[in-house]
Amino acid sequence: MQGAKVNTDQILRSFELYVFPKISSLPHDELTLHIWIALIEDA
Repeated sequence: MQGAKVNTDQILRSFELYVFPKISSLPHDELTLHIWIALIEDA
């Protein structure tokens, strides 16, 4: 189970570095599919 913990920590850290800074100015209910697709395409 500890291996899963490392993976979740890595995923959370990736979101903290790359996703949250780009969407931080938007309320969660305003995030659309188009915004998520743009984030993925920019990666």
